[in-house]
Amino acid sequence: MRTPKFLVAILKTLRANPRIFHLCGLCSLMLSLLLAFYIYRSGGDLRIDGATKGLLSLQLAPTPGHAQAILAAWSNANVVAVAQKQILWDDLLIVLYMCGLFWAVRLAESVFDPPMKELVHHFAWAPVAAGILDFFFENSMSLFMLENPTNIPNIWVFVFLAAPAALKWFLLVATSGLLFSALLIFLLTPIRSHWAKRYRVPNRRPQRASPAEVLHQELDLLQRSRRAEIKSRPNMTADCGANARAYNSNLFGLALSGGGIRSATFSLGVLQALARRKILSRFDYLS
Repeated sequence: MRTPKFLVAILKTLRANPRIFHLCGLCSLMLSLLLAFYIYRSGGDLRIDGATKGLLSLQLAPTPGHAQAILAAWSNANVVAVAQKQILWDDLLIVLYMCGLFWAVRLAESVFDPPMKELVHHFAWAPVAAGILDFFFENSMSLFMLENPTNIPNIWVFVFLAAPAALKWFLLVATSGLLFSALLIFLLTPIRSHWAKRYRVPNRRPQRASPAEVLHQELDLLQRSRRAEIKSRPNMTADCGANARAYNSNLFGLALSGGGIRSATFSLGVLQALARRKILSRFDYLS
């Protein structure tokens, strides 16, 4: 199944223009909040005996029986048209919060350090998965149950309404927790840096190794990696000076010169020939 060309063009435009991506994401998030408030306020007609108010009560129904009772109450009170209208508004809300939360999580990933940053990058698809569950399962089943309020098996209500709703809310709550954590890190980082600078313990700089110590460690590494017959050569101990030890180690180096494609091709051929004849491993340095 190929992705529609217009969708591919939109994705390419958003990748090439980060400002457009941020603007669309921010607008989607703000519009989703406004639309959620509107849906909540317009659900007054769905309040039956003070127990039901809008789609939120249906989506948070603890059992399939409660969900069926809410839908039956709507049907008996002749507010099915209002409920269907709210479900259609909810479909628009799904698209908006999917885009808005996807943008928010991608924006929040810059606050974290690897490997958490990579995990947050992939977690941006969690609100998209929640929207898919909401649209294709929860809302579709709600419309079906409004049109057929009776003779619906409980297993259908559980599989197509209760379970997707629970998984959707889990993903949305997890996304909200992630965004709240990112906001805390963003706000507390300047404070932590300020206090770290203010109460920094003086004279606690890391110890620096001298050039002789670095050379001794380098020679120890070379000695462990060389062949057995070279290991046994004399005057290769750490008792003598670093320069004398390096001089007596009888080190080998290979230097390749040039900065163009021809010299790079020639150098590659030399290295391949040396490796094929098992000579390349005899060199200690490569420049």
